[in-house]
Amino acid sequence: FTVPALTSYSFGGIIIQYTRLPSPYAQVLWLRFGQGWSQARLAERFGVGQPQISRWERKGKELLRQALDFDPSC
Repeated sequence: FTVPALTSYSFGGIIIQYTRLPSPYAQVLWLRFGQGWSQARLAERFGVGQPQISRWERKGKELLRQALDFDPSC
């Protein structure tokens, strides 16, 4: 099970160039925000608990911010 091989993703109308986030972070972010999956559904799919999905989601967003050089305080 992998993320589709796309060069960019659209989150809420904002197109973000794919930054080669490591798995499972890219998969979690794509399915959670790109496909609208719940954390419970992701946990079942990946065979982990919901708290693990929450950690992967948080880390994935952090890595994405770093890749985009985004300052959340602005």
